[in-house]
Amino acid sequence: MIKNCYPLSFIFTFIYYLCSTFFSVICAQQDSFRMASPVIGSNELAIKIFSMHYTQKQRDSLGGRSLELIYLVDEMGMGTLKNINGIQDTAIKDSIFKANLPFVLFRPEIISGQPHESIYFLKIRFPQYSRLDSRSLILDRFNLNTLRMEDFDSISISKMSTGILVGGLMNQFIGNANTYLGFGGGMRLNLFFKFKNITTGLNMDVLGIKRKKSFSINRSSEQATYPSSLLMGPFVGYIKKRWTVIAEMDYALLNIIYNSSNDIKDGFQTKGSGIGLTLSYGLPIGRSKLMYYYNSPNIFSQNVIFSLSLRHLSLQLREASGYMLELGAHYEMNYRGIKHFTLKKQN
Repeated sequence: MIKNCYPLSFIFTFIYYLCSTFFSVICAQQDSFRMASPVIGSNELAIKIFSMHYTQKQRDSLGGRSLELIYLVDEMGMGTLKNINGIQDTAIKDSIFKANLPFVLFRPEIISGQPHESIYFLKIRFPQYSRLDSRSLILDRFNLNTLRMEDFDSISISKMSTGILVGGLMNQFIGNANTYLGFGGGMRLNLFFKFKNITTGLNMDVLGIKRKKSFSINRSSEQATYPSSLLMGPFVGYIKKRWTVIAEMDYALLNIIYNSSNDIKDGFQTKGSGIGLTLSYGLPIGRSKLMYYYNSPNIFSQNVIFSLSLRHLSLQLREASGYMLELGAHYEMNYRGIKHFTLKKQN
């Protein structure tokens, strides 16, 4: 059941009246004559109309057509759409009227320093859309933003996709390394390419790890409570539906003592290499969308990725070497290029 909203409407109208009156008085003091104009600008007002969703049949009827929108603007700057010239389609007209409700805020017309009621004309011209036949078409940025996946009769997409993965990690050392290093956490950043069943790219993990025991190093400086670690390197993996198995080979670095300052390099770090095996499972977020990416049409998809990794680190400092488990949750963005397509014909 819809509750009575008249008190809220009254309060909103009253506040708007006070603000508009103050706005109009200020304008009247500054200008002796001024034509009415939208507060958001005529271009933004036109974009509001262009950005509406139209069916294929409506896009056909609007291609190359000019529309004239007529607004009645009162002394307070409240603009009401009164008529639309240039189109007879009732559904399109109703949609445009709804898009302009409850009103559009204008700067009112000023004559001799006083606001007056006036009429504002907005003329817009829709682009000439490509013919929607069975041939392959090239999407421009505007057409792409008005289409949905359901509008395609057939579509051919690239076998390769690109994307980025970012997320959080929890890690735990096991075995001998657990004597010195324990539980920690950090973030992961992956840049990847995906083919039909293969993925490859560059992985980077940045971690902070709890130090449980001091390392036996010839340094008097205090060792970090949470040594930072960097793992970075290439990876390759196999994709099977939502599951992916990835093998990595990383450059590894562990900061045990931090520098006293940027100018004094008295820290201590141990370097080495690492190999890792990751099992991940992806869940899609929403539906795939059409968007422009690097000036070309793409299908954009999003996934939540859960991962479990086992790594072996071989560092210069033997006590810091060993096995490490990682558990992660990540957000993945994937872009796959559109090669060619055909659109459905709508009668």
